[in-house]
Amino acid sequence: MPINKSVWIAIPARNCAHSIEELIERINALNLGLSIVVVDDCSQDDTSERANKFDNVLVHRNETIMGYGGTTTKLYEIAASKNADYVINIHGDLGHKPEDLVPILETLKTTSAGIVVGSRLVYLKNNFCQHGLKVLFNSDLNGGMSTIRIVGHFSLTSVQNILFGQNLNSYHEGMRGCDKKSLAWILKQDLPVWYDYDSTLLVMAASSKLVIKEIPTPPHYDDRSNSSAPPFRYGFRVLLNSLQSCLYLRNIARAKRR
Repeated sequence: MPINKSVWIAIPARNCAHSIEELIERINALNLGLSIVVVDDCSQDDTSERANKFDNVLVHRNETIMGYGGTTTKLYEIAASKNADYVINIHGDLGHKPEDLVPILETLKTTSAGIVVGSRLVYLKNNFCQHGLKVLFNSDLNGGMSTIRIVGHFSLTSVQNILFGQNLNSYHEGMRGCDKKSLAWILKQDLPVWYDYDSTLLVMAASSKLVIKEIPTPPHYDDRSNSSAPPFRYGFRVLLNSLQSCLYLRNIARAKRR
């Protein structure tokens, strides 16, 4: 199969030996000839060795632990060095379905969006319109996403939309695609190294008027997944960062008006 050097799938991975081969096999089964870059964040298992078995996979192993955000930045740096036209992130532990890469790539190629987010909350909102509160408690409707995570994500997003005057459905998604222009913009930003990377990126992108499109993606919580952040620590940190960012942006706006 010819390898498409213009589209790169970016996979952050730490201790993903249990899942990385299946993930790559399922990506390759899409028959799109996608290039894949895996950044191994100092795994204590053979994640790198397993990923290296595939001809279309470039593997980089961090010398020291860089965290989820730092690893994602490294992935973007590598994709940019390969002159990627499009980059799509997906977690290495099967926390997302690789089959959902297809509509994200199609949306990037056929719309004006610079960033396309695979949004679990758009999917849940659509289900809520049909099934009401059953979505909170029925795993067939919520994809195994816990009630506390659903309520937490909706609550955090509502607060962030109020703070930043935006109307995104969610700032808390790790499955995300971007085009070359947005990739260059991302690499110029000062983004955190922890799990709040995704939220901070989307807040900054929305505030900078980048075109963001959200498409419904069913939640997927594989029993082997290990990349979820501690929910209460994550929520507190996102709220704190959002308040600080809001004050910073308002101070800049005041300075410009003077």
